Amino acid sequence: MMRQTDQTKSLLEAWGALVRYRWRFILATFGVMSGVLVGSFLLPRQYKAESIFDRNTDMVLTEMMDHGASRTFMDSQRASLIEEIAGQIAIDELIETFKTPEKSHVLKGLNDFEIEALRSAVTRRVSVSFDIGTPQFDRVRVAFLYHDREVARAVVNTLVENYIERTRHTINGRLAQTADFFHSEVARSRELIEVLENKKLTFEIDHSDLLPDFPGSIQVRLTDAQKELGKLQQAEDALAMRVHSLHELTESTPELTPEIVTTRNPRLSELEQKLRELKEREESFTGQYKMTQKHPDLQLLHEQIAHLNMDIQATPKEVVTQKSVSANHKRETLEVQFAQAVTAQQVKRKEIVSLKELIDRYNQHSAQLFPVRSDYRKLSREISQSQRQMAFWEENLRRVQMSLTAESGERGNRLNFIKPCEPISKPVSPNLVQVLMASVVLGLTVGTMNVFFAHRMDDSFRDGEEMTNTFNIPLLGGVSEIISKKQRMERRVRNMILYPLNTSAMAAVLIMVIGLLYLNLEKPHLFEQLKGNPAAFFRQSSGGYGHDAAMGKE
Repeated sequence: MMRQTDQTKSLLEAWGALVRYRWRFILATFGVMSGVLVGSFLLPRQYKAESIFDRNTDMVLTEMMDHGASRTFMDSQRASLIEEIAGQIAIDELIETFKTPEKSHVLKGLNDFEIEALRSAVTRRVSVSFDIGTPQFDRVRVAFLYHDREVARAVVNTLVENYIERTRHTINGRLAQTADFFHSEVARSRELIEVLENKKLTFEIDHSDLLPDFPGSIQVRLTDAQKELGKLQQAEDALAMRVHSLHELTESTPELTPEIVTTRNPRLSELEQKLRELKEREESFTGQYKMTQKHPDLQLLHEQIAHLNMDIQATPKEVVTQKSVSANHKRETLEVQFAQAVTAQQVKRKEIVSLKELIDRYNQHSAQLFPVRSDYRKLSREISQSQRQMAFWEENLRRVQMSLTAESGERGNRLNFIKPCEPISKPVSPNLVQVLMASVVLGLTVGTMNVFFAHRMDDSFRDGEEMTNTFNIPLLGGVSEIISKKQRMERRVRNMILYPLNTSAMAAVLIMVIGLLYLNLEKPHLFEQLKGNPAAFFRQSSGGYGHDAAMGKE
């Protein structure tokens, strides 16, 4: 309770300090926020360009990854892809492409030092990531962060275009040189396997209940029936034990049971009423008469309350008023449960008898199991032999195609440039939300520190009670502040006119700076138009709003 009171007092003291030095807080916060917002105009802008392309992997290469390659093959493939897109060779090709007449506008006006700086920036800031990465399909994202939006866009688009052109140049016609002999042998083996599988399917339909690998086979049904029989026997044993235990419990439970009626102890009510009277008297002493804890009457009252609490704890809460005897409902419940358990035991015994008869029929039907399974395994061996033969021809075909694709590294792909980088409209750094959050946090921090130091350095007393607590001297009286009519008028003018005007002016300045910063970061083209021709900008804005309103009415 004391800790909560101290916290409340600290909060009230902090709030009083904030109200007392509010203009120190407001001016410091406004100055820091304005400085941060204005300073953000001087921060360098960074533009992020992204382009996306798809790579579809040939199924032959997928099979090679799954069966003929190591587990780290995919990782080496992706590392190779990243190196081909943004490696040193790709960056050198990019710079050479920018020097061609078709794309010479990208490096227009740049000297050799600036071109080398661009090369270094591309080396450090180009990132290649996989939005989707599977053995058959990859979606690759190429991103670049740079201070020039057009250069950033040209870099990512050119890197992807160069990679696609270079890759297609290499893989065209690579896998078209597969041997016809292997294709024909694979087709012949596949036809033979199809004939044998049709024969096997017909055999399975005719003898489905005698085959080992089918869910409805006689062996599976026999095993399930035996398991079910074991479960039923366990359930029947459990019911027998329950019947026995219920019988013994019923016999040991008496037919009649005593009932006792209790009521609240009247002596306890008298003591509690006396305790409430003493507490009301205590509140009167501390509230009305302002007695301290050292006052003898209050101390005597506390002793009486303590003794009364001890008496209340020693007094029983309830006393017995009536005793009677009635029928025992627990015995009736046990008799019902005993009858239900006997009935359930009889049902389980009937189920066990029926299941044993079914198992006997299954055992008689399984006499034909071994001849049918022998023929089925013979047919399965023929299919397996044909499959191994087809796998042999496919392995030869796969080795030929794998050797052809391995000569050129990571090949066997179809590339599609699905999303070239569009013209970039706004920067990604600095971010408007981050700037606003930084200005608010820094402004509030500086304003709070200003109020804190002003409060800590203020040695004056705000009331007589604070002076009395500090010097431990009695306070005989005090005189309130004497304010003349002129001073009262000045304060009224200051509070009703000057302070609201100052606050409105600061709010208007912050809103204007935030609006300009929003245009600078989110609508750069409008900001440039505002700087070049403000009158035309406002005319266009008002015309745009009117057009939007007309469209809304329609």
